[in-house]
Amino acid sequence: MKTIKTTIALLISLSLVSISLVQFAYSQEKTGKEIFEGAKCNACHSVEKAGIEAKKKSDKVPDLSKLAEGHDADFFAKYLKKEETLNSKKHAVAFKGSDEELKTMVDWLMSLTSAE
Repeated sequence: MKTIKTTIALLISLSLVSISLVQFAYSQEKTGKEIFEGAKCNACHSVEKAGIEAKKKSDKVPDLSKLAEGHDADFFAKYLKKEETLNSKKHAVAFKGSDEELKTMVDWLMSLTSAE
């Protein structure tokens, strides 16, 4: 009987720990930088202020450290979803993450200009 109670107590404890770990994992939201790198935006784009170098070097693709100097966050969110054009062109790759991730990433990029 004591073994059954001990087993049940152990199972309940493990269940509570598992639930806590899942809740912790969901509460750890990604930063804008993590989303940027996870979406492989650094394949083409650099963000000098964040220490991110583009994998492909190109004079045609600007550093995004001063993104906020041209347009607002809403514009860039739409541009990254291919709903807007910049210099008569749509962005080469549509952002595939969630709207929340897109907002977090764009807000992070926009904040870099004001962080001078």
